[in-house]
Amino acid sequence: MNADPPDAGPGDLHGPSDPPSEPLTHHLLDEPGTDVADRWRAEGFGDDLEVGAGGDIACGCHRTHAPEEFTVVHQYRYEGTTNPGDEQISIAAEGPCGRRGTMTLAYGPYASADEAEAARRLAPPTD
Repeated sequence: MNADPPDAGPGDLHGPSDPPSEPLTHHLLDEPGTDVADRWRAEGFGDDLEVGAGGDIACGCHRTHAPEEFTVVHQYRYEGTTNPGDEQISIAAEGPCGRRGTMTLAYGPYASADEAEAARRLAPPTD
């Protein structure tokens, strides 16, 4: 039996990706989520995006949009190496209204049905 991992590198919600390069986006990171969010806020992603019923996303424009309408600019994924409850993905996105914000979604066994639906419908990052 071969115990070696598959040749694929770290992945995001949309499959394997190349090893991290500068700037680190849509890769597995050990950086605390607060540091990532602070950096994105400095880049102008100031709104808090929230997942609602059916996976739609509430934006700073006080409207709810379908996940497909958002442009994901940055995506960082955290692995729950010791606790599956730590599996999360942080996203910086621009809504169809032009507002920019961030959100963090659980994935894996602790994701809500709404979070899983939003993650499934979001497009891969643009970078």
